[in-house]
Amino acid sequence: MLGLAASLLLGLGVGWATRSHSDWVERVERLEEGGKPGVVKAETSKPGITDSRRSPATVLRLPTPRTPLDLNRASAVELERLPGVGPALAHRIVQYREQHGPFNDPSELRKVGGIGPKKYDAMRELVTAN
Repeated sequence: MLGLAASLLLGLGVGWATRSHSDWVERVERLEEGGKPGVVKAETSKPGITDSRRSPATVLRLPTPRTPLDLNRASAVELERLPGVGPALAHRIVQYREQHGPFNDPSELRKVGGIGPKKYDAMRELVTAN
């Protein structure tokens, strides 16, 4: 009975960790696939359809203060390159932009659910709103 209770608690803990820290899951999956933790591969538009202009294995560069990411043009995949932004948060940023129009200032990111002061401070110099 004790072993069953311990297994249940362990399963609940893993479930909580994967839901609340999706960026951890992505990093582990990338490492299991043999990728580097800081590199994100671009998605192709449709499986089986090739685009002669770009390779499906195109490596996207991480945003830096010298080359910030434009919040009004970035896709969800590109937004995931920001610190602390996983697929769910990237999707919320894109939804916010679609519902409220383009960002006038990067500080408007604070209005997106899931972006608090610490997370915004981590990405503030890596984003722009042009």
